[in-house]
Amino acid sequence: MFNETLKMILECAQEVAYLEGIVEREVQDHQGYGATSSMYASYFEAIVQTLQTTLGATWLPRHEAAWRCQLEHLNSVVIRHAGA
Repeated sequence: MFNETLKMILECAQEVAYLEGIVEREVQDHQGYGATSSMYASYFEAIVQTLQTTLGATWLPRHEAAWRCQLEHLNSVVIRHAGA
């Protein structure tokens, strides 16, 4: 799941057209497991915090801004497809 998320983040940055379809399918699949929109936001936040902790002093404000920008974009696509 984490690997797929990283691929989607890179696809967000590249603005690929097929991202919408991928996210739509993933959201539908995960709704069947009981996943909610807020769970995605928490998951995305955990990714940023994990990267920040792991990279320590090499994690710069520009890295945080770039990751948050892409995750906010990805989260907006999730919300759109979750109907939340």
